[in-house]
Amino acid sequence: MTATACVLPSPDSAGEVISGAVFVCPPAWTQLLTQALAFVTDIGGMLAHGPIIAREFRIPAVLGLGDATRKIQTDDLLTVDGNSGTVQVVPVDTTDPSNT
Repeated sequence: MTATACVLPSPDSAGEVISGAVFVCPPAWTQLLTQALAFVTDIGGMLAHGPIIAREFRIPAVLGLGDATRKIQTDDLLTVDGNSGTVQVVPVDTTDPSNT
């Protein structure tokens, strides 16, 4: 699944939710998962509340990345593979006029 990132590092950023994005946030933000296409966190494991809720909503979840909320920026294009546990930032071709 590939979509735009929405980084939500703290409760102060709740007003910045982008519906239909990959949420990169602390595990406690599970109440927002109804609007997410995928879920990426700095900490947590597969038995934590966040990934259980993500499975119920049938969205990919990758947890325990350590520094996702610092390295990923809102509006980065991400590919999230919950099966392999990988998150990749997709490079945007700035020479392509359709990407402006």
